[in-house]
Order: sequence, then C-alpha cells, then structure tokens
Amino acid sequence: MQKKSRNIIIAILALLSLKSYAQIDQFKLADSLLIKRNPKIIILNQNEKFVVLTTRKLYIEQCKDMNNAAGPFDELLEYIQKNKSSSLDISIKEDFEGLNNEAFQSLLLRGKCLVYNKLSKKLEKKVFENYYKPNDLSLEYKTESGFIVLIKIEYER
Repeated sequence: MQKKSRNIIIAILALLSLKSYAQIDQFKLADSLLIKRNPKIIILNQNEKFVVLTTRKLYIEQCKDMNNAAGPFDELLEYIQKNKSSSLDISIKEDFEGLNNEAFQSLLLRGKCLVYNKLSKKLEKKVFENYYKPNDLSLEYKTESGFIVLIKIEYER
C-alpha cells in the first residue's frame, strides 16, 4: 500500500512540474473613478478582447519618476505632451515599447490601471503575476478572465 501511495505522490509532483508558470502575487485594479476624475487617457495595451488604460496625468508622473532609474523617458514624455487628444494609444508606438512596458508594469502593480473586458463589457478587478517560463525570470500579468495584458522579459537562462 505504501508503494502505491508513493507512486501517486510522485505522479502528482511530476504533473505539477509540467506547469509552465507559477503564480507569484495578485494585485487589485483601479475602478472607473480613476478616469472620471481625469478623463484624458493613455491606452497601454489593447486587442479585440480587452483594453488597458490609465490617465494621462498618472502616466506622465510615472515616466517622470522613472526617468533616471529605467532609461531615457524624455522622448516618450515629449511625444505624450505634444499629442493633445483626449485618448492616446501608446501601445502602437514601437519606438517606446520597452519604456512603455516599464511604466505599464509599475502602474499595473500599484492598481493605477483599468482593464476593460470587451467581451463581457465589464472592468476586471484583479491581475495575477506569474512566472512565464520555468527557467527564467520573465513575468506575465493575467486578468481573472485569463487575458495576458503584459509579458515582461526580465532575464532568460
């Protein structure tokens, strides 16, 4: 009987090791009050299933805070400040992809983003941080509905 129990435990451990990522943490997302107070928005990422956005004010503040720590945000800030429209899709600007991902991750983890589920027409309430691959420090951020809103490549072995 002990041998059978041991084999079952080994089988369960083997199945668990096949999992491609492990959940690290979860974070609350902002609610609609975020954009009601400041309606000028920055779209951080979007596709046919979801849109992630924050306010222009929060995004600019985040970029200014990170300017010396994470790279030259001057060009990105200049681009944002020149564009006066009420909605600016920063996710389509490949020139700024790395810098945008730095600011995006920081805002996401602090609950300063909205994730709107286009399919259910509702706001997501949480995002989960997971390891993306078993052998590196890449992270993915998924909503409760399973949408991957950001993949952050940190280090590959």
